[in-house]
Amino acid sequence: MDQNRCVGIRETTYRRRYALDRMTTSARQTHADPASSLVGRDEAVARVLAGVQPPYVDALAVLIEGPAGIGKTSLLRAGVASAEAAGATVLYARPVETEANYAYATLVDLLGPHLALIDRRLAESHRAALRRALGYDDGPGSADATIEEAPDAQRVAAAVLAALRALAAHGPLLIAIDDAPWADPASRDALAFTMRRLAGLPLRLLIAQRSDMPGGPPPFGLADAARPIP
Repeated sequence: MDQNRCVGIRETTYRRRYALDRMTTSARQTHADPASSLVGRDEAVARVLAGVQPPYVDALAVLIEGPAGIGKTSLLRAGVASAEAAGATVLYARPVETEANYAYATLVDLLGPHLALIDRRLAESHRAALRRALGYDDGPGSADATIEEAPDAQRVAAAVLAALRALAAHGPLLIAIDDAPWADPASRDALAFTMRRLAGLPLRLLIAQRSDMPGGPPPFGLADAARPIP
């Protein structure tokens, strides 16, 4: 069977929201899958690479969707590798079901490796809120504060927005999330808040998710489903 025939693309553009490129077709590990997993996928690979290739003029989301085993992770990793090679900063996460109840686990994976760079570019209020949410609050009395008081969700969302704006100001930014439905609710809410406010930034959001999981809203606020393109 021609694997490219499993791929359908939807897209829509609307002000102050994302353009959505939906691909109907699994990346905790960052190294590539065997090359054989992408044999016969030339068209799908080309569409993903085109979507994440810098330079980025505006925010665009690319959604890779399909049943288990169709090669979603391989496509996502190909996009990540291409964007990195072209000089984009990549934030990467692959949520897992066993961590879906851990608040901000997905944000830890996305932002934790870049926290030193982010810290230098944030106001103190945003830096403090983000570090507490990610479990990096190491100030005086921080251990007791972390136990007694959960981070305020609105402040965390605003801090995530500030962090992504700061990273995007540094150059093209790719946010890659595999197995998106397993993202914890706190991270999902913060990212949805953020994605609605990133229009005009040099940023791409690359998401992979199974199409045969229980139904629900599109990930991270990417609602307003696109019309299929013939």
